[in-house]
Amino acid sequence: LIMMPLCGVLSRSHNIALSSSCLSTWHYLLYKLGDLINHLSILEAAFGPVLKIIFSTRFDNQNKPLWSFCINLFHDFISVRARHLISPDDDVRVPLNQNLLSQTCAHLKALFDVHQIKWLPWDVTSFDFQLEILGSIVNPELLHNMTADMAVTVMDSTTQTFRLLLEGVQVQCNSKFADDNVMICITKVCKFVKKVFLDTVGKQKSNSSAVLVQFCLKFVKCTVEELDNSLLASGKYELCVDIERIKEIEYAKCSPKLSHPRIRPLAYMELVSPAVYLTALSLSIVAQFTGELSHGDAEQLASIICPPDLLENFHAVVPFLYMQIMRPVDSRLRIKWLVVWNKVSKRLNEQMISYLKAGCGASGHDVLCQFFCYPFFALVSSGSISAHWNAENRFEGYLNMTQDLEAELVIEVYRSFCTNSSYCSEPVYMVFLEHFFEYLINIVDENMSSIQANLKYCLENKSKNITILSVLGNVVIGLLENAQIFNYANKEREVTTNEDPAGCREPNLFLGSLKLANRCIESHF
Repeated sequence: LIMMPLCGVLSRSHNIALSSSCLSTWHYLLYKLGDLINHLSILEAAFGPVLKIIFSTRFDNQNKPLWSFCINLFHDFISVRARHLISPDDDVRVPLNQNLLSQTCAHLKALFDVHQIKWLPWDVTSFDFQLEILGSIVNPELLHNMTADMAVTVMDSTTQTFRLLLEGVQVQCNSKFADDNVMICITKVCKFVKKVFLDTVGKQKSNSSAVLVQFCLKFVKCTVEELDNSLLASGKYELCVDIERIKEIEYAKCSPKLSHPRIRPLAYMELVSPAVYLTALSLSIVAQFTGELSHGDAEQLASIICPPDLLENFHAVVPFLYMQIMRPVDSRLRIKWLVVWNKVSKRLNEQMISYLKAGCGASGHDVLCQFFCYPFFALVSSGSISAHWNAENRFEGYLNMTQDLEAELVIEVYRSFCTNSSYCSEPVYMVFLEHFFEYLINIVDENMSSIQANLKYCLENKSKNITILSVLGNVVIGLLENAQIFNYANKEREVTTNEDPAGCREPNLFLGSLKLANRCIESHF
């Protein structure tokens, strides 16, 4: 009797005063319901409908106070689990969402203090309801019609609320008898992020899609941070990789001219841990995005891929990167993946010792080597593509600038291998470094004809820069400059500890650098 006319007026009203009055009446109704408001059937009948009506209206200057009030009310409902975690016995209030609180009408803002709704800690039965409301807030069609500033405001507010929702899930995870409920919540969170973001990125214009990419990565990062990788990668929980992008690239064919490492990609509908699923989801969203990926978004992606002591993610990342090489791309998309590789490499290099000391073994070394060798294949396979694209568009200046950027992204990482003085006394790092350069030399040997064809292509098209040669040359220079420092540090360690620094023969980086230099010379002939 009360909700039907309220919803009818709100759905048709274009008068802010009338709509505000309806929201005041509705808030008082929720207050008078007392504990009953926490029953799922009451939430669906009395709480959800008004939220959906307000969130379906355009977020503009006129409707901003209504949006602000409703988002904060929903935020208050979600936060009750966090309050209970802080102090189960006391009424501890979590601060309201500050992004939009200041934009709420004064009389609506006062309702939060005058009539405090008696929210109780929610359980897993209301989880679908909460995700449904969140989905109505981050509706891509509505975001498309917002200004960039308004879209960022809404998404920032929603990210805060989503984080509180995950904190509530974490409470459930801490229960010793809640394995089934934990799996339900984790699965629904992963599917929610996929549905809201992956299924709509690429269907929007580039500027709108960029906002979705940015906030999808934020949502995934929130999930990883709040639910903790020890839970997401524990092996206790699995879900199917139902990501269409994985299905598309699963059967991508290698170029017969290149000798790629034997890498098994993720299979469509394969069972994986939630950590791997979120990694594959993030990569797929970036792959589907056709605009220019910002360095900030690439950093966000790197933080998702490289959690401490979790090498499992790279078994998904490496094949995904190599699959991108096998799909025809122009230089702009290739740079996007090199930027991602650069950011992930830097973060990985910071944590390399912890990865290696965790006992990743020979297979772990191979995965890391495959990852760090990715640019080699990306650059070698790009010669004919770049030349063809240049011939059609005649953007020689752009092509040369692109090649400079590609070389810079790769050289920066490779040279850091040899100049990281903090690692020079770590035997496990020395062994890996020698393994990596042996791996790179073998790949160069196996693909020498492709390298020479790439050089010929560049020379025929009078390219001012030969990216692959520049990269290999800088690797050799870095090794020659720093191999003596590494070898000296190893010998000093052996003298002071009277033990073999690597538990086996001493790594010889001089020999590796000379071999690589020899391959650079061979590629000219």
